[in-house]
Amino acid sequence: MRGLMRSLGKMVSTSSSRRSRSRRGSAYCPSLECLEGRCLLSGNVLQTNLVSDLPGVAANLDSHLVNPWGIATAPGGPFWVSDNNAGVSTLYDTSGMPQKLVVSIPIPGDPTGTSGTPTGTVFNIGPANSFEVTGFNGAGNSVSVKSVFLFATEDGTIVGWNPGVNPVTNRALTASSPSTNRAITSPSPIRTSKPGRSSKAWPSPTGRLRRPIRTD
Repeated sequence: MRGLMRSLGKMVSTSSSRRSRSRRGSAYCPSLECLEGRCLLSGNVLQTNLVSDLPGVAANLDSHLVNPWGIATAPGGPFWVSDNNAGVSTLYDTSGMPQKLVVSIPIPGDPTGTSGTPTGTVFNIGPANSFEVTGFNGAGNSVSVKSVFLFATEDGTIVGWNPGVNPVTNRALTASSPSTNRAITSPSPIRTSKPGRSSKAWPSPTGRLRRPIRTD
């Protein structure tokens, strides 16, 4: 009888041990799974220098391109760049090739010079009478017409250019008087109002944009 009880005890102990091992064996074990294929953008950037005023630096050389600031373009036209330390605006195609036209930027008191310091530049999308410049056309007659491109300068002057005014000299002309606070005009945004109303460009003293002045 005692032997039978010992045998039954061993059987129960063995069965419990097997169930314990079975429970431990079925526990969850974390594993790594492969994700689907991913396509990531390349982190490399290829820079191509198109034009410079320094020899051997870019694909094209232009001695006028000294301290360039603003850049603008008309639909389908070349890029216009304000050459701050050269007193001119130069034009380039999409490959950086300099164009023939070079526009002189004057300062107040020297309308025929190239001492201007252009910063921002915009294509004038305003109405027909916005930012007019006055000069002489190809026939020698006095005309006042809308500026096609506008340039802000460090002396606070906004000058404009139109191909029909002073076509021989290709000089920009003052389109507005210098600001009374002599603010440095950097970026030069342009705002248009309702059809038939006026447009406005405004300076940004110390590099900060001013809220546009409503004219409608």
